[in-house]
Amino acid sequence: MREKQLLRLLYVLSFIEGGAVMGAELVSAKMIAPYFGNSLYVWASVLGVTLTSLMIGYLMGGRLSVKSKNRELQTFKILLTAGVWLCLMPSLSLWILDIALEMSIASGTIFALVVFLVPGLVLLSMTSPMIISAVNKSVETSGSTTGNIYSISTLGGIIATFITGFYLLPDFGIRITCYVFGMLLILAASFGLFRNKKIVLPTSSVLLSLLLFASSFTENEDGGKYKLLYESDGMLGQIKVIDARSQTYTRGYKQSRTLFVNNTAQTIGNIDSLDYSVWDWSYCFPFCVSNYPKNSKVLLMGLGGGTFHHQFKRLGYDIVTVELDQRIKDVAVNYFNVDNNEKIIIDDARHYINIQKEKFDIVTMDLFYNETPPYQALTLESFQKVKSSLNEDGLIMINFYGYLAGEKGNAARSLIKTLRKAGLFVNVTATPGEDKYRNLIILAAIKENHDYSTTRISEPGLPELVNVEKNFIDLTKLDFSNSIVFSDNNPNLEKMYLEAALEWRKHVTEGNEKLYESGISQW
Repeated sequence: MREKQLLRLLYVLSFIEGGAVMGAELVSAKMIAPYFGNSLYVWASVLGVTLTSLMIGYLMGGRLSVKSKNRELQTFKILLTAGVWLCLMPSLSLWILDIALEMSIASGTIFALVVFLVPGLVLLSMTSPMIISAVNKSVETSGSTTGNIYSISTLGGIIATFITGFYLLPDFGIRITCYVFGMLLILAASFGLFRNKKIVLPTSSVLLSLLLFASSFTENEDGGKYKLLYESDGMLGQIKVIDARSQTYTRGYKQSRTLFVNNTAQTIGNIDSLDYSVWDWSYCFPFCVSNYPKNSKVLLMGLGGGTFHHQFKRLGYDIVTVELDQRIKDVAVNYFNVDNNEKIIIDDARHYINIQKEKFDIVTMDLFYNETPPYQALTLESFQKVKSSLNEDGLIMINFYGYLAGEKGNAARSLIKTLRKAGLFVNVTATPGEDKYRNLIILAAIKENHDYSTTRISEPGLPELVNVEKNFIDLTKLDFSNSIVFSDNNPNLEKMYLEAALEWRKHVTEGNEKLYESGISQW
């Protein structure tokens, strides 16, 4: 009877261990995102460090299982330690990531992960060989035992992935998610230790974890002059809405409401009138298409806090908006005055491009998700599909990084080359400011002689813009020799704009220092 109970307990521990591995991996990526973004390079670092940790843990666990005289007891102690480590991860990561910010994106990400993720994953992965060794009774049954343990562990990982991504992270955030997996490990391992008459270690571990859990509710979430209105962590990133004062480009300071995605400001609305932005440069975009008549059909890809949506509504356009994240729509409606009855479709931009059948006059791509534009929406095949959805005087307008020249500008030049390859006629203008602070407005028209000369837009407190063509950049002076055509089979966009993205992320992080100092957590 005792042997059967022990066997069941070891299977339960294997299930929890598999879930904790996936939970730790997903949570660590979200811990990194507010500091280093959510790019392919960050995810490659997370996956690489995870696999390295598992390799080390399996090797160490296999050797320990041979040397250990009491494998069950050793397994309980290892899992208990791993549970405590998971509970410590949220606090430890904040300290480590502040140090890692001084490094490059690759070295900083890997350094931080090695410090706060690797120990926990090594401990967790050590237990599978230990459990297999403890359960095995003969050489003949070793294959079956190994298959059962790894299947149970993998099943725990599968279930944990869905629960973490769709429930724990979005509804409870990073800290609670870590505590859930940590406490499951601690409680299950403690039960095994109590069976072996070991009292002090599990009791102290449970008390320490409960203390850490309770302390997380005592942090200052108001931040004095910074007011946190909303916060959510999820598979698509961390979202916050904060009221604070923001400096405009030409109008001094304004009381504002900011939508942050992974600690990057995506929208800054004027609290006095949330239909308007305090980003002075933002009205340059609708200015470029304001010569279209009222009731023109607009496909807006990327909602954010609704800045472009509000601007197009003031021009009287008929708008279809595509937004990937349901939470972004909810935030735009609840905090930025977007009408819930507007046609807002929750879908991936490229998927919607592929399936939609309507015709549009204007297609606007404002697809930044922190510093990562989705490359799949900016390929030749994507633009060819969008072109087929445009009316005869149609136009694509893209919001992109402000660099055009040199190595940092090669991504923008390649984007221009791709649009031209799709048979579109491209012009480029820019918002005010230096390259690293400005945005490019890339305009790709069906007709070569598209008319940009007349406008009908103004914003309170800002100068009236008259003629877009006067601000066009002379593209004949740019060197396109190293530029490429982006395609579905050639996804080089992230690599090409990496240097520009890092410059932007560094600027954003420096700008957020006062926010963090106020007491509002980075995640």
